[in-house]
Amino acid sequence: MSLVNYLETNRQNMLSKTIQQIVIMAGDGNLGDGTQSSKELREFLKAIDTKYLKIYANQCLENGFSGSGFVIQDIVNEIGRRMGFGIQYGNYQEKMEYGHDNADGIWIGDGWSFIVEVNDKDCNSIEFDKIASWRNDYSNIDDQNTTCLIVVGRQDTTALENQLRGSRHHWNMRIVGFESLYKALEFIENSENEYLKSKIVDLFKPREFTLIDRILSVAFDFFKGRDEPIKKRIAKRDMNEERNKKHHKIDSDKEGIKIFKMDIARRIEKKYGISLIRKRRSLFETNPDGTRFFISVSKLYESGLNQYWYTYNTDQMRLLEEADNAFYIIGCLDNRKSFLLPVSYINNLTKDMHSSKYPDGGEGFHIRLRREGERYVIYTVKNRKENDIGEFEL
Repeated sequence: MSLVNYLETNRQNMLSKTIQQIVIMAGDGNLGDGTQSSKELREFLKAIDTKYLKIYANQCLENGFSGSGFVIQDIVNEIGRRMGFGIQYGNYQEKMEYGHDNADGIWIGDGWSFIVEVNDKDCNSIEFDKIASWRNDYSNIDDQNTTCLIVVGRQDTTALENQLRGSRHHWNMRIVGFESLYKALEFIENSENEYLKSKIVDLFKPREFTLIDRILSVAFDFFKGRDEPIKKRIAKRDMNEERNKKHHKIDSDKEGIKIFKMDIARRIEKKYGISLIRKRRSLFETNPDGTRFFISVSKLYESGLNQYWYTYNTDQMRLLEEADNAFYIIGCLDNRKSFLLPVSYINNLTKDMHSSKYPDGGEGFHIRLRREGERYVIYTVKNRKENDIGEFEL
């Protein structure tokens, strides 16, 4: 049984194990280039929640074991994959390709690629000349838009930074600690700002940050993106919505909403026998077919109508429409019910919903979910219709 199969059959037990125990369970227990063990480990890393990447990396850094450096290498490449790069895995051990030792990974992005070197031990062993030579070794990436990214496990990199700063490779390389690389992924996943990823990746490119506008821009965009879609970009509403304006303010326990979203994701996995990867704060995607799920949660507003309020905006719509198969999920925080709405279904209802126009040209459609006894209906204002969604209950 593969690691992913173990994960699907007993997730809690599997995730309670250390990464060393997990590696022993992979294939014959010995990681190596082109082995079944390596294949299983990489598929396993794709299937777990992001937080476990940090947990496993810290276990490798704090209590190294035979093959722990290989695990760190795969974890770093998995972070690159989750950041949206196309990944070419390097070899674990030195192997001569193109006349030189090959890199630990190649991250191929839109218009820019990174040659990645992972170092989990002694920073003094890093050879800049060798790493720089790799830029000329890979004919399938554009050398003009390719730079080197050195990922180090240790936090004290002062000597390494000084060494690079004084070398001729300064404009072709950058150094990032594993902790910071992981936080960059967290920023991307915890934001709904579609431009944040490109701005964070821009920080990995060799630049002289005398002007710190780019760094500040990333910080501003991240904190701006933390607001729930219902709270942001409020525009002019009709008189009926203005009368109910107080019901649009979400003051529920944010941690409770976060936990419930993850619970919905786990229920989807169990029901359909799939593995989900969290791409953003509320966006999940299957591996490998790319089915997308956007999860939105509301508390109950007892205004005489027993309503739940959601905002489905054009950014979310676009993200879902990019996938061949996609669903918009609405959850009810008080009774833990949730409904898996096909994107074609919810998109069809938007023409009869009230909406808000955003300054950036986007639009937010206001979903009113009413609870009428055992029935749950989306009330569309323009045609005054109650759309029963019972068939979509998860």
